[in-house]
Amino acid sequence: MKFSEINPFARYIRYLDIKEHNQISSKVVPLDCRLFYVLKGVGSFEINGQTIILNSGSVLYINSGVAYTHLPCDAIYLAVNFDFTQNHSHLSSPIPPCPAEEKFSLVEKVTFSDCEALNSFLVINDCQQCEEIFKNSEKEFLRRSPFYNKKLGLQITEILITLLRKNEQSTANDSRFDAEKIADYLRKNLTEKIDNKTLAEKFHFHPNYLSSEFAKYFGKPVHRYVLEIRILKAISLLESGNDNIALIAQSVGFENGNYFSRYFKKITGVSPKFYLKKR
Repeated sequence: MKFSEINPFARYIRYLDIKEHNQISSKVVPLDCRLFYVLKGVGSFEINGQTIILNSGSVLYINSGVAYTHLPCDAIYLAVNFDFTQNHSHLSSPIPPCPAEEKFSLVEKVTFSDCEALNSFLVINDCQQCEEIFKNSEKEFLRRSPFYNKKLGLQITEILITLLRKNEQSTANDSRFDAEKIADYLRKNLTEKIDNKTLAEKFHFHPNYLSSEFAKYFGKPVHRYVLEIRILKAISLLESGNDNIALIAQSVGFENGNYFSRYFKKITGVSPKFYLKKR
């Protein structure tokens, strides 16, 4: 399965207030997927022989069928039980994990071809940007307003995308390399002459290395990323009532109007003049 094909179903969302003195630790197998966000305290799990410590703001993802032990700790979690598809949405009641020594049947087992990080378990520290999404999801789950399941699926997807992006950044060859920071600079300096050499000098990397790592993260080279952002900005200007195509081209970083028109058509399928006419 590809990540783009997911359509998450939120089965159960709740707060968990875990106290060390009343917790019984045993290895269990989740029959659907799990997300744990640590609101307060320090969480602790054992997965595949690894002891995992989760400080406040950390997120733990566990795929269905991956056995874990919840070790004694004092922590408050926001926890989500979910499927990656809607195939079993008729099973709407919470499904507790099964003791590892017993026979079990998973609700579903998804294996991804394009993001292996989700095939087992994933730990992301310092993920406070997900806190509001988790809190809003819990409120949405309890409120159960019209179309709440669709909204919950989108919120789970947003959490998973955040985890994947942070994981991609943390597993880069050089921890100093921040693709998002470079992309932010590109978006803010569209009118400047930007190439791998000048970009590498600013961020103190070899041009070839910067180009390779950027493409690995965004799935496209720097020049293609810049072109697409420039064209998107140009479309916004056209739709806002600007009709001077030469001025628009210059304002988004194209020195040559013909060059701008050629790439505009290559990306949108029509020329700037035609787009302006059909606006």
